[in-house]
Amino acid sequence: MTLSGRILTLPIVLALTVGALAGCSGNDDPAGLKGTSVTGPGVRAVPPPFAPERAHLAQRIRLLGLPPTGKETFHKHALLRIYVDGLQVKPPKDMGLDLKKKIYSPLHTHAPTGALHFESDKPFTATIGDLFAVWGVTFGPDHIGTLRNGDGRKLRVWVNGKPITDPATHVIKKHDNIVISFGTGDEEIDLAAGKELITETDKGKGGCSSKKNGKEPKSCLIGEAS
Repeated sequence: MTLSGRILTLPIVLALTVGALAGCSGNDDPAGLKGTSVTGPGVRAVPPPFAPERAHLAQRIRLLGLPPTGKETFHKHALLRIYVDGLQVKPPKDMGLDLKKKIYSPLHTHAPTGALHFESDKPFTATIGDLFAVWGVTFGPDHIGTLRNGDGRKLRVWVNGKPITDPATHVIKKHDNIVISFGTGDEEIDLAAGKELITETDKGKGGCSSKKNGKEPKSCLIGEAS
């Protein structure tokens, strides 16, 4: 089975020896699921609200092969919503950023709204697995952080209203609406909600926008850190 994200092109043996940021689960999976699980330096199984890990952030950015920031010419947005037993858990502010050490992942958040920002000096792609690798939280087809399938509760993932079974490998596209739910499946979740937030984010509300006063900003990240 292939690996997700930029590690997709690396041989599996090499990826494992460098501490791969994504690996394949096998037949020992208690839920009987097969798919891609996020691991790597500093990636942890933490409970909600899934606090970001920054001590190894620079190392993970390097292993993922993410492009530089500073003179952003590429900027797009997507949306991530996470629910645990029907209650929303919002991704944290400045996930993927260490403003004190000036470490910037081109995939990050600015505000705790669920809006994902892709900002870089050149176009790039990233998967949901890459997102959680940057975040520093373990994730796979049967788990998120410390939450793992069992006792009638399981992980479910939808992108734009469609279920996906190996979510870590999904390449995030512009304006993707990603919903992750952990629970019994009886929870009421509006899979189509959030379009307004994406529109507001494009306009610059709740974080850096792709345009400011009608012009592309030189660097949202450096401006935020200054």
